[in-house]
Amino acid sequence: MKVQLEKPVPLREILPSHFPKADIIILIDQKAGSMDSLIENDHSVLIMPILSGG
Repeated sequence: MKVQLEKPVPLREILPSHFPKADIIILIDQKAGSMDSLIENDHSVLIMPILSGG
């Protein structure tokens, strides 16, 4: 999904309010990020669930 932003905004403001905020991994341009990371138009954001196995 592509999003066009007028200015950098925290990731939490882009995602729907019901989006899970725990047990996820956030990568921004292949580096660790958080829900408070500022996102700009040229950023690549990847959000994945934390998986565990045994």
